[in-house]
Amino acid sequence: MVLEPEQRAAIVREFARGDDPDDVASRYGITRQHVYRLSSKEGVHRRRRKVPLEDHARVAQRYEGGETLAEIGATYGCCEVTIRTIVRGVGSPTRSPGPRRKSFSEEQKQQILAWREQSVPQEEIARRMGVHQTRVSRYLISVGKTARLYGSRYKNGRIQVGGYIFVRMEWDHPFASAMRNSGGYVSEHRLVMAEALGRPLKRHETVHHVNGDRHDNALTNLQLRFGNHGKGVVLKCGDCGSANVEAQPLG
Repeated sequence: MVLEPEQRAAIVREFARGDDPDDVASRYGITRQHVYRLSSKEGVHRRRRKVPLEDHARVAQRYEGGETLAEIGATYGCCEVTIRTIVRGVGSPTRSPGPRRKSFSEEQKQQILAWREQSVPQEEIARRMGVHQTRVSRYLISVGKTARLYGSRYKNGRIQVGGYIFVRMEWDHPFASAMRNSGGYVSEHRLVMAEALGRPLKRHETVHHVNGDRHDNALTNLQLRFGNHGKGVVLKCGDCGSANVEAQPLG
């Protein structure tokens, strides 16, 4: 919307005198952000208060009456930190957030590790312990155990992602720096091809499954390609039918 100079001046004037920016925006058919931008260009700045000053005492009363910071914050569309600051600002004490979450006992820690060695999924361990899975995951990481070792997608050291098989690659593998992802995994079909070639694959090189089965990563079912490749097709020699096709330099 194109505003006339008189309208721009009126918007800034109304904003500067303390009118609510939402009301100003509604009167001129613009957005709240537009009001702030126009005023800022004219050097008029006003702190955006989600909780009006006249409501601060009421906020403190609600808090003292037993409502939580989150409940009060939801009323004004602000976070708990803002409400806590307001409550303390009017001189009211804030309640303790409650007792700290207890850590696992030594007996519980041993039980978690024992279940992990038995391939019990983290979800099930958390259910048995009566805690959230995040706590189990954090404990396993703290003792050097991967948090993703056992799960619905993990079987015999391999995980399925997007229909492909990924395997764990140790950091000291000769191809690790070139092929290992941030999680320590590499797609199995690319690893099989790389080890057959004796070198890591380049980024533009792709590996095609000849029979279309992404789980069949036998070398005989894999074909090295350059760039994207279609499904249900295989490159073969038009004369002899051999799948042993490779790029050759011209001349």
